Amino acid sequence: MAEQLELDEHRAFQEKYWTVQRWAWVGYGLIIVAALLGLSGEGGLFARAQIQVAGNEINYPRFARWQTEDTISIAFAPAGQADRRILISPEFGRSIAIEGAQPQPSKSLATAAGEELIVHVPPGERAKARIRIKPDTPGIVRGTVSIDGAPAAVTLIILP
Repeated sequence: MAEQLELDEHRAFQEKYWTVQRWAWVGYGLIIVAALLGLSGEGGLFARAQIQVAGNEINYPRFARWQTEDTISIAFAPAGQADRRILISPEFGRSIAIEGAQPQPSKSLATAAGEELIVHVPPGERAKARIRIKPDTPGIVRGTVSIDGAPAAVTLIILP
């Protein structure tokens, strides 16, 4: 004759625990899917955005990480002038540090309108510039990036 163990079973508690556990699995799965889509600040389909402004293309991170370096890339449309002006609005200056640019700007000015970078580009050629940025504070940053006076609204979500 088999002996039975005398255990107190709390079936109602166990079923509630299983329900919470299943919801946690769903939540963790959603977090993984969001990260794979790029909503965590690195790689993925939605991690970066592109804007066209006056034939120029601005590629920037939609989601950036706090105190982690990232880039804003600009592909200039061919133009007759050699010096191209990039103006980054003061809203970005309050939350994002500009770490550097490639190619090296021939002139960099801090004005009331924002940080202005003047990049020398061979006339008539389609050239690229990369601006290295480092977010200082988490949050949502809205500002403008202007190329040769043509502004483009840019929004970055800075994750902790």
